[in-house]
Order: sequence, then C-alpha cells, then structure tokens
Amino acid sequence: MSQRVGLLGFGAIATSLAELVARDAATSIELVGAMVRDSGRRRPLPVPLLGSFDELLELRPDVVAEAAGHAALRAYGPACLRASIPLVLLSVGALAGAAFENELRAAAAEGGAAATIASGGTGALDMIASAAQGGLDEVVHTIVKPPTSLGVDVDAYTELYRGSARRAAAEFPQNANIAAAVALAGVGLDRSTVVVAADPDATTNRQVIDVKGAFGSLHVDIDNHPSPNNPRSAAVVAMSLKHALEKRSRLLIIG
Repeated sequence: MSQRVGLLGFGAIATSLAELVARDAATSIELVGAMVRDSGRRRPLPVPLLGSFDELLELRPDVVAEAAGHAALRAYGPACLRASIPLVLLSVGALAGAAFENELRAAAAEGGAAATIASGGTGALDMIASAAQGGLDEVVHTIVKPPTSLGVDVDAYTELYRGSARRAAAEFPQNANIAAAVALAGVGLDRSTVVVAADPDATTNRQVIDVKGAFGSLHVDIDNHPSPNNPRSAAVVAMSLKHALEKRSRLLIIG
C-alpha cells in the first residue's frame, strides 16, 4: 500500500530520505512535496517544493514527516494534527517545553491523528518503552562527542553536564532530540539523567544508555557515523525516518 508523504523541510535529512526512497523500488513512500523556506532554491532531487503550509495541505498527504527543526515543528506540527493528518517527527527535543508537549497532544486529540516519534539518532526506544510498563528505577543516557562538536577545547575526557533530560535539551540543543526521545520512552524528561561529555579521542558520536527496572537491566552502546549530507547529523537519522514511515503501511511490523 503506497502512502503520500508530505515533508516539513528539505535539508540534509530530508534529502537523505529522498535518496533512500529513490533507491528503493519496493518502498511504500511517495514524496509528494516539501514545505521549505525558499522554494525557489534548486534542490538535487525531484521533490516539489512548496512555499506555504496551505500548499502542503492542498496536496492531501496521508502523513507529514517533519525534518525541519524545533521551530518548524512548533509552528506546523499541531496544525497537521488538527487537520487530521498523522505526523512523524524527528525534532522531539521541542517537547522538552511542557506547554508545547501539551499543545501537540491536544491537537492530536482534536484531529484524531497520532504524532509518532521516529527514533532518529538513538535506539532501544521500543524496549525502554516496553520495560517502562513494569516500572523503571533509573535511566542514564551518556552522550560523548569530539570536543569540536560540542564547541569546547579539552585534551582529555571531560564531563560537561549531568542532570535532567529536560535541562539538557535546553543547554545542549544539538543533543536535545536523542535525549528527549530516550527520556520520553522511559521515565520522563525530569527523571531521566543525561550526561554530556567531550572526548578528544572520539571519532564518532557515541551514546551509552543504561536502564534498570523491574524487567532487569539494559545496556546499549551506539556509535553513529555522520551523515554525508551534514556532518552534524547522524547518517541513521534519515534511515529511521524512512523506517517509521514505512511501518505505517506494512502488514508485518517490526520495532
């Protein structure tokens, strides 16, 4: 079953998504248009560019995928849901603002459409969310990056932050999405502990997720390679968006 997908944004992540879709003859995804700030700027792939949200709605997409950042999600995410269009989003760090999280939930209820958080650059969200049903005691999410990625100059492993995921999203916005995703899957933004560290020996963006609860314990190590379209983003982010969209049309769903 094919699905018409509208995009919020057509930057590095959406471009990578379009490349993945173009290479996959079996995909259910048809990219019908992308709302961008500058619809006159040429893009490398044949996805129609739109200059307004109304134009996107006029295409009557089956689902809208957000890959445009926190401001765009705040501006247009609730409107999609109120128009009864399901939303698959990446900029989950925007939900660290409690008022916006409430607005998004209310819009989903009003429109009868769901907002789905794609896993983006992190992982194990399905198991963390499952384990949370039985109760979790602790979630610690450690993020380790090269110093230049964090805007610091250190010559040894240095812990820059330890605290709640909600405050981490504000103080380290470049890590807000993965921190918020793990937190929302587990014990929430205020109880989930995030550690941000700079390591001059790091060659990838590394995450370590430790979870303890009634289910037992979980330890996950993730080493993300950067996207070829944007070194500040992980290559797997666009892949996760494609996976989240395709799950909507599959008869056998995994993860």
